[in-house]
Amino acid sequence: MKLKSLLKILIVPLLLFADMTSVHAMDSDPSVTEGLYSDYAILLDAQTNQVISERGADERIYPASMTKMMTAIVAIESVSDLYQTVTITDEMLDGLYEMNASVAGFMTGDSPTVLDLLYGVALPSGADACHALAYYISGSEESFVRLMNQKAAELGMANTSFMNTSGLDDENHYTTVREMAVLLQYCIQNETFCDIFSTASYVTSPLASYPGGMPMSSTIWSTVDSYGYYMPGFIGGKTGFTYIAGHCLAYWAELNGMKLIGVTAHADTGMYEPSHIDDASTVLVRMENWQRSVLLEKDQVIHTVTVHHKKSDETIEVRAPLTEVLDIPADESVQMNCTIPAEVNAGLHEEKLYGNFSITQGDRVLYSEDLAVVIPREKSGFARFVLWLRSIF
Repeated sequence: MKLKSLLKILIVPLLLFADMTSVHAMDSDPSVTEGLYSDYAILLDAQTNQVISERGADERIYPASMTKMMTAIVAIESVSDLYQTVTITDEMLDGLYEMNASVAGFMTGDSPTVLDLLYGVALPSGADACHALAYYISGSEESFVRLMNQKAAELGMANTSFMNTSGLDDENHYTTVREMAVLLQYCIQNETFCDIFSTASYVTSPLASYPGGMPMSSTIWSTVDSYGYYMPGFIGGKTGFTYIAGHCLAYWAELNGMKLIGVTAHADTGMYEPSHIDDASTVLVRMENWQRSVLLEKDQVIHTVTVHHKKSDETIEVRAPLTEVLDIPADESVQMNCTIPAEVNAGLHEEKLYGNFSITQGDRVLYSEDLAVVIPREKSGFARFVLWLRSIF
């Protein structure tokens, strides 16, 4: 059978060649999250799952009020009509003031809607709203927390454990910034969640204690406005603080075609220092010169090998096995490298040339693929006879 002049790339199967691996992600860039107040941080692209930068992302943290993202999404998914009313009882509010929990301000006898309570969870970070939702949906906080942990298990959050709905300190109430990012990545697929957690202010329906409706302000947006932080692309998120957890923040942003999720934790700077907002501003400013880029198109020619035969040459095109899209700095060029030789002499037998194709930007590897290219045998029968003789003698 006559050999075609264009041969398709052969990707080396991992099971057959255990010493050959493939990497389809850029190295995390530590410079994006360096120098932050927060001890733990992660930034990823929600659409591509690319981890852009991380810092202690798998270390155990206390999430404080970032917990309320899980409280909210479980409540949203559990209630079919968000305009149902919930009567606030003494039991729902019991102990909150003694625990120094942040509250939205609902009072016994008020009848807010479920939507009002969700805004109370998100904007002023109200533990009273969390308790009201838990009792309304599950009959108790403990039962509702079981739903939260079930959802965490469904999302693969194996290093997360919830003990309450509001994020109050408990040694068994913990997570990691990576798993908080997983949670937020899931949450922002829900339109209701996005609307609530990106809102700057809200007024509830009329309440017994607030006949004109209770006004609420976002802890994030009020801080941004008060301090004049520059937050390019910022959409919304959830803050958290306890003295043990430090300042925490989970947020999302859209910038230069990227859908970013950031989580920071344990900025130990005192109660009134908005170091978590400062960190988000720092990261987003650094990301202004990044963009989503198509590094490879499927079947794009990434390398050519010229095979020299006795009477003619043959060109083999090495093609990309897939399309690769990554977020990268826009002001740095990328380099494509292939260790397979550009020219070879045909031999007595067909053979495979093994090598690596990579795309780099500075010192960082953006893409790497181990591969093999099939090199055909010498076409000339006489030339093959000469090669055979040489192999003998």
